[in-house]
Amino acid sequence: MEDEVQRLRGLLADANADLPAGWGFTTTEAAIFRVLLSNDYGTHAVIGEVAGVDGKAAARVHMHRIRRKVSASGIEIETVSGKGWRLVGREHWRRTLAARTTTEGVN
Repeated sequence: MEDEVQRLRGLLADANADLPAGWGFTTTEAAIFRVLLSNDYGTHAVIGEVAGVDGKAAARVHMHRIRRKVSASGIEIETVSGKGWRLVGREHWRRTLAARTTTEGVN
C-alpha cells in the first residue's frame, strides 16, 4: 500500500492540469480529483490516504463534496462496488483540462 501511495503522489506532482477555480475545491479535494484523473479507480484506502483521513465514511464525505462541485460541469463520478470511485470519461476530462491549462495559461 505504501508503494501505491508513493506512486500516486508522484503522479499527482506531475499532473499539469489545473482545475477550474470556479469548482471551489479545497487543496484536499483537488488532490483527490487528481487521483481520479490519474487512475482507473480511487479506492477508499487511497482517497483516505490522500485526504489524511481514516475510514470509509470520511472518504465518502469528500467524494460527496467533490461530486456536488463538479456536477454542474457535466462531470460524473460513479461508485464502483468493491473498488471505490471512477471518473466517467476520465481520458476526455484529462485532455479537456490539459487543453484548458495550455490555452488559458492557468496556473
